[in-house]
Amino acid sequence: MSHQPVWLEHLKPWLLERAKYSRVDPKEVANLGSGDKDEYLWRSLQRDIFVGVVEEIMAYVDNAINTVEYLRKKKKGEIVEKDFQIGK
Repeated sequence: MSHQPVWLEHLKPWLLERAKYSRVDPKEVANLGSGDKDEYLWRSLQRDIFVGVVEEIMAYVDNAINTVEYLRKKKKGEIVEKDFQIGK
């Protein structure tokens, strides 16, 4: 997935761009001056959750890339793991 053009050219840049703007603009909340802080807090919470999900997706893909590279190296014999000698 990480090498697919859709991920590289569209989805990854879009997620990174959206995550950068995680602060709620007070101008978006129409009645903030009249005490509508609940709406502001709700939007802040939604954006925080979105940024958390973006970070999780990016970490998942990065971990998958690292796992694939590790398994390729292990298959080629570039990485040799010692056998576990439990109890000896």
